[in-house]
Amino acid sequence: MSKKKNMYKLESLARLISGRTPEREQKEYYAETGTPWVKIENLDQGYIREASEYLSEQGKEKVNLVPENSVLFSIVGTVGKVGIAGRELATNQQIVSLIFDETRVLPLYGYYALRYHAEEIRKLSNQTTMALISRKTLGQYRIYVPDSLEKQQEIVDNLQRFEEIKLKKEEMRSRMERYEQVLFQRIFASQLRYGEKAKLRNYLKEPVGTGVPKNEEPNGEFPCVRLEDFRKTYLTGLHAGEKVEENAGADWAIDDKYRVCPGDVLLRNGKLILVDQAEDPLYLDRSVLRIVPDQGQILPEVLYAYLNQPCMDEVLYGARKEGDSRRRPIRAGEVEKLILPHLSMKKQEDYSRCLKKIREIERNLDREIALAEAAFSGMGWLLLRKEPEEEAKAETVSGVETEEAQKKDLETMKVPEQEAGEADQAEAGGQEETPEVVPGNAGQRTKRKRMELSKEQKRTAHLVLGVLCCWAPRDERTGAYCKRRQEIFRIAQPYFQPAAVSFADKKGQREYLLEKDFLTYRNEELSKRYDTPIYLLQELLQEGENGNPQDAHLAFQGEEGIATDELWSTAQIRQMAVHGWEMLMEYSGLGACGWLERGEN
Repeated sequence: MSKKKNMYKLESLARLISGRTPEREQKEYYAETGTPWVKIENLDQGYIREASEYLSEQGKEKVNLVPENSVLFSIVGTVGKVGIAGRELATNQQIVSLIFDETRVLPLYGYYALRYHAEEIRKLSNQTTMALISRKTLGQYRIYVPDSLEKQQEIVDNLQRFEEIKLKKEEMRSRMERYEQVLFQRIFASQLRYGEKAKLRNYLKEPVGTGVPKNEEPNGEFPCVRLEDFRKTYLTGLHAGEKVEENAGADWAIDDKYRVCPGDVLLRNGKLILVDQAEDPLYLDRSVLRIVPDQGQILPEVLYAYLNQPCMDEVLYGARKEGDSRRRPIRAGEVEKLILPHLSMKKQEDYSRCLKKIREIERNLDREIALAEAAFSGMGWLLLRKEPEEEAKAETVSGVETEEAQKKDLETMKVPEQEAGEADQAEAGGQEETPEVVPGNAGQRTKRKRMELSKEQKRTAHLVLGVLCCWAPRDERTGAYCKRRQEIFRIAQPYFQPAAVSFADKKGQREYLLEKDFLTYRNEELSKRYDTPIYLLQELLQEGENGNPQDAHLAFQGEEGIATDELWSTAQIRQMAVHGWEMLMEYSGLGACGWLERGEN
């Protein structure tokens, strides 16, 4: 056991087994079916029961087999991918398997703990050439483990419940992508099979282009489409905005012929993006191909769908030669030689309208997935974090201050007996005296008298803070608004980035993902709908009279990762709401009336 209670090294909780690769030259070691031989590409979270390659009975003798429920963790290249064995299997040497002592640690608890700590473990890797951590380094890493298996199971159940929401949304998202392909086949079935055919270059507005050449690249980062953007089939816009912000004022100039435009079809390593929106300045990386269709002959949505068919995978990113397992991306000249059937414009327009509706649904699902991920990560932070500091333990029992701690606080405040009595009377009358908390000093623990808010006051405070996060001006005041908002939330968090806000009512929750532009986070829908934040708050409060919404909750990026407002004390919530209300009044044109509320002479 470590010096801190319930903090254990992984090597004290589990056996760590390295993977192995049987000799490739020995074909008899491999088979079509048999024991799954897992590689990093097969680690996509959750249970692993199948793999892209299998071992024969002879091959099994050349590897280290691990039992069902072993936790798999990648240690080379992409460090920190996690899975759990759904059956007996083997792995290659890029993966370490942890076989937990099930009398002390539930395998699923170990699995979730490693997922939670993956980013921190990744920082321990050697980055000189390829990211790598040793089995020994992994074994030395400490995690928090409750002594009780029942407590571990309770944590696992909570995390599974939140993860299930995310998985359902992701499955819906996958179905929409499959529906794109089915719809394309149904609309163009006969023309794909019997239509006249011509080379793709005959359907293009210009030759297939590449990105900024190496000799023309500016020094440092510039806003461009990169590998990570191809995780989705459309441009999110966030990547470009982040690059511009990081290099604000950078001295770079790029020829506009490399700029991404709506209607472009982008291709990299067999992955496609259809550019339907390109508000931010965004340029092509040299590894990306740009295909610009002649829209008088073929619409971008249709060309994208044709190239995105499953049968095109091997063409766009296939083997170099027959029998070679190594793959390479298609070249620009080869793209132009692809054969494309003639498709009627009427059917193209029908498909284009359908795809635009599908894209809208996919974007909404992606926002919901991001919210579900934030909620899941927040639960992980709450349930899998390290044991609280000893000082906090001594002062609180089940969230309630001990009598000793209360006495200590009162002595520190040095409140005279008479003043204390007056304070009690004021509190009984519904008025609270809240000590001032200076934004920026939130990291220091201030001794103060514990203040409580009524249920209605707390709800109102939550709504004020929810509006403060959701709304932001869409003009030159944005930067100042963001800076002041950060100062307010430093009362509770040394570092704060709002991620999502939900307004809870009797029917459920209305969730708003906060998206980042060049300067701040906001919900674009609400910022457009309401000219001032007071209009938004007024509508929420009026709905509140009818029991709708009943409360607001925030998910935010803090020092410890994604978390929720449940971590804030009542005093912090009250103080932030006071500052937030003043700020909302100012940005609603009511700032000149502030002296009336403050009671100034």
